[in-house]
Amino acid sequence: MEEQGNTKLKRELNVVRNDLTASMQGQGGDLKLYFGNTVTLYEVEINDQQMDMDLMSYIDAVGDKQGHQTNVKANMTEWRVQSETFRVLADIAKMVAKHASMDKWSYNLQPRIHDIWGIRYQTNEYTIEHAHWPSLWSFTYYPQIPHNHPGLYFNRIPALKKVKQGSMYMWESHHWHSVPPLEGNELRYCVAGNINEIL
Repeated sequence: MEEQGNTKLKRELNVVRNDLTASMQGQGGDLKLYFGNTVTLYEVEINDQQMDMDLMSYIDAVGDKQGHQTNVKANMTEWRVQSETFRVLADIAKMVAKHASMDKWSYNLQPRIHDIWGIRYQTNEYTIEHAHWPSLWSFTYYPQIPHNHPGLYFNRIPALKKVKQGSMYMWESHHWHSVPPLEGNELRYCVAGNINEIL
């Protein structure tokens, strides 16, 4: 799939669809399983080292603008980053959202970025369970992840998705998700955002 974006971006993207279903079992106690639920996850490898370095530099320079007061219990930028590198990534996300909307709903979405932010996780930092409804699509991108990264957990499926450095993942925004605590001393960088429709 190829599209010319506002940032003169031209890329060939191979978007892969994965339908995640319940991957954990348990019984008794407070464990609740929601069998039959599925999250459709769209994955695209980007692997742009210069973009990754620019994203991480911005996240490092800005520092923690949220004071760990959001669902993200790690260093987090402002909600609506306006840097050129983030705009390039946002254009890719809009391309993926158009593809996903046609694939999932047979709908020609006119996407707009509602918000986009950066995160840097250190040892024991995590994100608590949350969802992004009423947005349509949510996404994450990983400029750098440690070898033993915790992945992306869809709490109410339940399913744990191992993520890859240099890849973007997109899902419908009503799905609850979280990030388990990071183990070890390496840093985990993430850019996340939400997509709505141009009205």
